[in-house]
Amino acid sequence: MTSAVPGTFLSLQEVFAKNLPGYRRRPQQEQLAQAIELTLGQDLTEHEPMHLLAEAGTGTGKSLAALSAAILTSRAGEDRKRYVVATATNALLGQYCVAPETRVLTADLRYIPAADVVEGMELAAFDEERVGTRRRYRRAVVESTEIIQRPCYRLTFDDGTVVVASSDHQWLVHKSAEVRWVTTENMSVATERRAGSNVIRLFDTWETDLSYEAGYLAAAFDGEGHISQRPSGQLQNGVVTSLSFAQRGNEMQAQVEAYLEQLGFKYKTYKSRDCWRTDVGNSRKDMVKFLGQMRPVRLLAKFDYDLLGSIDQRGGTRLVKKEFVGTQDVVAMQTSTGTFIAEGLASHNCKKDLPWLEEVLGQVGIDFTWAPLKGISNFLCLAKMADNPAIENLKALREEIAPEENGTYTHTGDRDDVVTPLDQRREWPLVSSTSDECPGRSKCTFAEQCFALRHKDAAMEADIVATNLAVLLTDTKIARETAGEDGKGVRIHALLGPYDGLIIDEAHELEEQATAHLGFDIKQGGLLKWADQAVSFLSVHEDADEQRVGKSFEMHQRVLDAVEALTEPIADQLEHDSTGSLDADFITYHAEKFVELYTSIDELRTRVVARRIAESSNQEREAAIRDRVMTIGRNFLANIKAVLLADPGEMVRWAEMYGNGRLTVGKRWVIKTAPIDVGPYLREELWSRYPAALMSATLSAGTGENRFEYITRRLGLSGTAATLDVGSPFDYRKQALFFHPEASVPAPAGKTRPEWESWVGAATLELVRAAGGGALLLYTSRKAMTEAYDAIGGKLRLEGYTTFMQGGDMTVKEMAERFRADEDSVLFGLRSFMTGMDFPGNTCRLVVVDKLPFAVPTDPIHKARAEAIERNGGNPFADLVVPSMTLTLLQAYGRLIRSVNDRGVVAVLDPRLASKAYGRGIVKALPPAPSTTSVAAVQAFFGTHENGSLFAA
Repeated sequence: MTSAVPGTFLSLQEVFAKNLPGYRRRPQQEQLAQAIELTLGQDLTEHEPMHLLAEAGTGTGKSLAALSAAILTSRAGEDRKRYVVATATNALLGQYCVAPETRVLTADLRYIPAADVVEGMELAAFDEERVGTRRRYRRAVVESTEIIQRPCYRLTFDDGTVVVASSDHQWLVHKSAEVRWVTTENMSVATERRAGSNVIRLFDTWETDLSYEAGYLAAAFDGEGHISQRPSGQLQNGVVTSLSFAQRGNEMQAQVEAYLEQLGFKYKTYKSRDCWRTDVGNSRKDMVKFLGQMRPVRLLAKFDYDLLGSIDQRGGTRLVKKEFVGTQDVVAMQTSTGTFIAEGLASHNCKKDLPWLEEVLGQVGIDFTWAPLKGISNFLCLAKMADNPAIENLKALREEIAPEENGTYTHTGDRDDVVTPLDQRREWPLVSSTSDECPGRSKCTFAEQCFALRHKDAAMEADIVATNLAVLLTDTKIARETAGEDGKGVRIHALLGPYDGLIIDEAHELEEQATAHLGFDIKQGGLLKWADQAVSFLSVHEDADEQRVGKSFEMHQRVLDAVEALTEPIADQLEHDSTGSLDADFITYHAEKFVELYTSIDELRTRVVARRIAESSNQEREAAIRDRVMTIGRNFLANIKAVLLADPGEMVRWAEMYGNGRLTVGKRWVIKTAPIDVGPYLREELWSRYPAALMSATLSAGTGENRFEYITRRLGLSGTAATLDVGSPFDYRKQALFFHPEASVPAPAGKTRPEWESWVGAATLELVRAAGGGALLLYTSRKAMTEAYDAIGGKLRLEGYTTFMQGGDMTVKEMAERFRADEDSVLFGLRSFMTGMDFPGNTCRLVVVDKLPFAVPTDPIHKARAEAIERNGGNPFADLVVPSMTLTLLQAYGRLIRSVNDRGVVAVLDPRLASKAYGRGIVKALPPAPSTTSVAAVQAFFGTHENGSLFAA
């Protein structure tokens, strides 16, 4: 008798336990999955959908619960259903879909998935000791396995090898049949320049003529691949001067001896207990000198070693990218040697949720299809590539993505799969497209080979589509446009295809992302660039007589004049209104100028549309250029029309100047628009049509029964959403401490602000010293951050702390990587570091927020929303400012505790938390950690003590 196919998440627990060693049931996860199953499985024949708002802390297993619920519900009825799972970013999307499997080495020299290790199995173990000490292979019996949380990274090497594993154990890198182990402690990305910090280990485990006790070399390299001139203790301990060989006289040993003789370096070969050993050099000092002279990369390449992770690409595989992929469950194996074997990502994380679920659920008769879906800007554009963009490695890029002999492209074109070095800020936009530039499938000559379209087509028929909020919102916008002004036409989901329900992860970001995607901007620079591209295209394809008449150049000049005509009034508006608001009076007064801009663009675009491509040109390339010019022009016309016709009660319009330096008439302008309230739009386009489950660790902005009221109102879910708080697996009372000033500390406003700034500088220094670094210092303005960095950054560096400040040459992502790599560093950052950043472990043990993150009063969107609330009889401060600020602080708080093993201190240096009623309310809404106003308590928490503290115990 065949067993029934499981139909709920609860009925899958036995399957999960069988396939995932150390799997444990989590009540919060099961509660969440059950709620999502009920939400997606509604009968909608007689009523509109009801929705779910679920607050689930980090570590509850949200993604596995949500995906399992969606898969099971899609199969529940007679007809299969399709569900869209959307999250905030592509980085989070990647956690659902793909990552290579980490393997471990068995005692009989086989490589198996880490999750397949069971008790009693014999593995090839390496002692887990500090960096620089010798590791030798030995047989170890697995005594137990368990799932623990560790910060994990993804390494990409220049041969395409990719591996994901935890940060403080070994990486197993495998390429075809060959396998190498590499210790990753202190390993850096190839582009970093940190002298003496890169420890590389080489194991000869793949050589048949070498024993498993073969020696290895470990050395610290500076940024140019040289040995460090002042070797650290790690380097001195890490140089092993012996190589072991299975037998005397084999080819490898002969090569070693011949090469050492050629170099005039001392060595001795002798018979050891079970192998032949060659000792190189008389002392570590000599060995260090030798390595410094010979550049170890070349030496090792001579013997056909592969050097993994070397900064210098001479003789091996180079580490080209190191990406933090979050705190993840890993399989830890306790062995008879008393060591942990190299950790491997737990199966459901190493293969990621969807591919793992596809494999595991298939064992019990549950089949489904899935696909990821990214936006068009994540893919190379063949049309732009044909236009010979000005990038340094264009030839290499073309060779990398070149089609097969039959014309078929096997490369994905995905920016994450491109290994050719590209400047992501300057060069990637030159070889990729955007939705505003792409003419679409029917009008692009490269459509059949288009990477983005192939990617989209693969997702159109999948049961489960994993995407990001940007794609979801763009697809929703297209569907609304295709339905016509009355909304009664056919809704075409051009990106996602028809679907039956939604799961939205990181839902606290939905309002901000919807605001950005439902608005648009018109840039002066973009208009001028488009006009130049249009006249350039026309000049190529006009004959001599047409060029003499110069009609195209007249049209081009008309566009330039229309753009210039708006510059002075916009600059004047900015002088009189700091928000740059373009109200109805401004639009009416300058309507003729907007109409002239619209007409001139339309005239030039029409001429491009009508122009035939010259027969002597590259027809395919020129057609792609024309299509792009036509598409961009059409979008400019639509946006100008929208600015003129926008309802001031629904859309806010404002202008800014952009460019370097202070705002002046000489800078370029940009007109921006955004919806004042995204709730009605989301309710009409999404919530009234599809059941949705929205999840996040931070959805409630307060305490009590009404704590979800703010988010339901802002997202248009009032009266249509059930709320659920499954709690957190973290014990904040034991893992965290919350610090804030006493009410008597000067306030950060008015006449007392200078005193508060002085107090904050001293307090921040003491807090960082108490934590010993590992500090994320967050500021509510760039000015405050810069002043703080100038005031205390130098002192911290003198005390041995590495400091970073947001806004320099490094991107936010690069700075986050550097911060993770140095556990005792101090990062000065802005709001972008308050949300979405993952710093598990000891990397971030102190989070300091300088003051309450009030919205900027002159921000046009905030001002318009506050005015709208007031018009409707509400209180902008209580209904908008405080709950928005609370959610931001909750997100900042979330940078600290990312696993059950994390502990640390959050400090908000604003005395209004104690002196104001709203401040005390915010404290109550934060996680339930003990609260203190004493730096001495912080020092005690970290086990430190500073004499002469400025603060009383």
